[in-house]
Amino acid sequence: MGKTVNTRSSLPRNRQAEQYLRELIGQEKYRAGALLPNEVELARTLGVARNTVRAAMDRLVREGLISRKKGVGTCVNRAPIATELSRWQSFTLELGESMTTLWSEVFWETVDPVVAAQLGLPPGEKACRLERLKGSKEEPMALLVSYFPREIGIRHDETFEGRLYEVMEKRYGVVPAESLEEIGAMAQDARLGKQLCLPQGVPVLFRKRRVLDRAGRLIELAHAFYRADRFVYRIDLHSEEQDEQLR
Repeated sequence: MGKTVNTRSSLPRNRQAEQYLRELIGQEKYRAGALLPNEVELARTLGVARNTVRAAMDRLVREGLISRKKGVGTCVNRAPIATELSRWQSFTLELGESMTTLWSEVFWETVDPVVAAQLGLPPGEKACRLERLKGSKEEPMALLVSYFPREIGIRHDETFEGRLYEVMEKRYGVVPAESLEEIGAMAQDARLGKQLCLPQGVPVLFRKRRVLDRAGRLIELAHAFYRADRFVYRIDLHSEEQDEQLR
């Protein structure tokens, strides 16, 4: 369609304005974060009343395609990263190839007593902690924190370059076979807010993972913190009747 609405069309003006907006939000510059023109500008461009534009924008807001931010403007909502819980895989594979490691660091330190107990460490003994910040060029997406039991024998000069589970298998002879997980929500603190570049008030999706080998031994305790506005889980559940049909 053109930049002005067709007054002879049987399609209502607000729906024509909506079509124009849908074309607009598909443009790369707006999907990359540029603000949409305001209602006054759009009304002038389309040759319609401001209320007509507002009605069209309201529909896109309800669909979750755009968001209005007071004092800032209207922007396109980016599609969240989605992962399914039908099977287990590494955090890196779940996030997808578009996500890279923005930074990674290894620490040897005395850990929280709760973490120490889960790792089977005596009080005061230091543990290996690996932190990785995952994301894209545009924004960080997840902070991944891994702790390792002393039985693994992690070397003090270990840098974990490459994929974590490949490193653990090749250098330490441990192969992940099972993951026990808990997922919940938590408020952001100052550190998480800064590292994940979280807008004020956006919660954090917290995921705790206990990774076991084929013998049922713990090989990793992982805490993952995701931007709740950019990451969702999808769970595929079947009724018992449907399960019987699938067998």
